[in-house]
Amino acid sequence: MWPIKTILFALLYAALCLGSLMDPSFGVLNYVLVYQVDPQSAWWGIPLRDMGIRFSMYAAACMMVGMLVGRRTPPRAAPSGRLWELGVFLLVLIGFLSIFTGVGYTGESAARLDKFWKMLLFVLVMGRLLTTRETLRRFLWTIVIGTLYLGREAFIAGPSRFHLGRLNDIGGPDFQFSSGFAVHLGAVLPLVGAALLIAKSWYGRILALAAGAFGFNAMILCRTRSAIVGLAAGAAMAALMAPKQRRYRILVLLVICGAIATTLMDPGFWQRMMTITDPETRATDTAIVTRLDVWQVGVKMIRDYPLGVGAGNFEQMTRAYYHERRAAHNTFLNCIAELGIPAGLIFLTMLTGSFLRLHRAMREAEAIPGFLEIRYMGYGVFVSLVTYVVAGFFTERFYTESFWWVLTLPLCIQRTIENELAEAQLAAMPMPPPELEHASPLIGRPAYV
Repeated sequence: MWPIKTILFALLYAALCLGSLMDPSFGVLNYVLVYQVDPQSAWWGIPLRDMGIRFSMYAAACMMVGMLVGRRTPPRAAPSGRLWELGVFLLVLIGFLSIFTGVGYTGESAARLDKFWKMLLFVLVMGRLLTTRETLRRFLWTIVIGTLYLGREAFIAGPSRFHLGRLNDIGGPDFQFSSGFAVHLGAVLPLVGAALLIAKSWYGRILALAAGAFGFNAMILCRTRSAIVGLAAGAAMAALMAPKQRRYRILVLLVICGAIATTLMDPGFWQRMMTITDPETRATDTAIVTRLDVWQVGVKMIRDYPLGVGAGNFEQMTRAYYHERRAAHNTFLNCIAELGIPAGLIFLTMLTGSFLRLHRAMREAEAIPGFLEIRYMGYGVFVSLVTYVVAGFFTERFYTESFWWVLTLPLCIQRTIENELAEAQLAAMPMPPPELEHASPLIGRPAYV
């Protein structure tokens, strides 16, 4: 007899796989859910894993089949953001060219590139499928469910999952270590907040609030300074950029949530966070000192290899400059050092484009009916972007899937708004006079357009 968790997940997974054959946007949700809960490594996923199920691959395969044969609403407007999508193609191309322009092709290079092209392919698909308000809602609630699951797993985690007082080994492969896990949670909490703002039922609000509470509690257990700095920047931006239609309510909600959040912070958390502001600690803290040294190494590496050392080769190359193997601990440095200055410029352009696209989309949203809901979505995505970028300055997120989801969401929101504007314009067109409603003998369709 399978455990209850196994049965529930198997039913949900199968339903989403079947649903994606008819509507491929369900495949996006399935993939996102699998990424967060990672049944491959969970104890309750062992029976399914023993059956040979490759969760992400099957979810992606059903989504691709659904794109070919499934039914979905065609976009009303021509897809925008093609230059942004071109940037995705160029980054993948540069990544594979780094095999020849870098210092060599290693096992780490192979693993990194294998993940890189699959990750960015999913981003392209996501940008084409999440282009309606309904699909965006489903995506946000999938994030809520995943965050609630991860937060609960952290809440019940045993002592074996803690190393030096910090929580590890929770969730998917991108955030099994404390720093990656905490930064992921910090970045998705604003999306959980957006789901709370658009929730239309009391149980939806309770679900979002529970996910936020459990998610933040898991962050506290990670003791990750970069995640807290990123979340603090996101919270400040949330206060500054609150939509004017509900600004005071949102500010009050932020104050209440902040006050409640402080009750979850134990002395061990405060002791580690105080090292950020203590000059003596900053001068002696091994992690801080080492990070500064590695950043200097990264700058030298870029100077010596302007086309990059190759995907996945940063850590092994630090031995040529430093006395031990070290990670970059900086998203932008990691990108430029491994893939070169051209890739770094493309990446920064895409990142800037995501912010600008979201800003323009929010202004255009006021022209569509019921714009406040899409405004809340964009507000959550903007805060999430800020959180990820600030936290990413102190840790590596360039090859993290959820980072690229957040980077793609502004494109999804822009296309959603454009589709709704096109639909509103089509609905406002005058109906043709009865005498003009006839088929054209030349083209076989109504002559009135």
